[in-house]
Amino acid sequence: FKYSVLFIIGILAFYHHAKISSLEEFVLSAAAMLLICYLQLGMLPMLAALGTLLMIHVPIKLRFLEFLGMISYSLYLTHVPVGGRVINLSINFVEQELIRSFIAVGAVGFSVGFAYLFFRFIEAPSIQLSKSIKYDHATEMKGRPSPWALIASRVRVTNKR
Repeated sequence: FKYSVLFIIGILAFYHHAKISSLEEFVLSAAAMLLICYLQLGMLPMLAALGTLLMIHVPIKLRFLEFLGMISYSLYLTHVPVGGRVINLSINFVEQELIRSFIAVGAVGFSVGFAYLFFRFIEAPSIQLSKSIKYDHATEMKGRPSPWALIASRVRVTNKR
């Protein structure tokens, strides 16, 4: 529950975006949650939450952020095996903190670069391929038992007492 305040801030942003709450309700409740975030988690998480709220609600087109949004799923899938590996190697072989810091920044860049390649050569072609598959659920299943019925027909229930 430590980070629940961050989820609440996200829920408030969704409510305002979906027009469930008014601007006044959003500003007051978000300000209260940001204060609680500061008191519970500190300045950096509160600033991260505030920055996220501003990026969501202030329509600024930044190409780099659009790029990160485009590769975000690939980055999510690959950041630990790629960037984590680089950081783990630096922990094992580098003793100076300053050099480790530069390696960590490099690991972020390397992770983003790898995620772009993963997006370009794996994710995007997979999305295109999935769009070419046509599946008409109504005609495919007509006259066939459901998968659950097939499973149930193969399961035998015995009463052992």
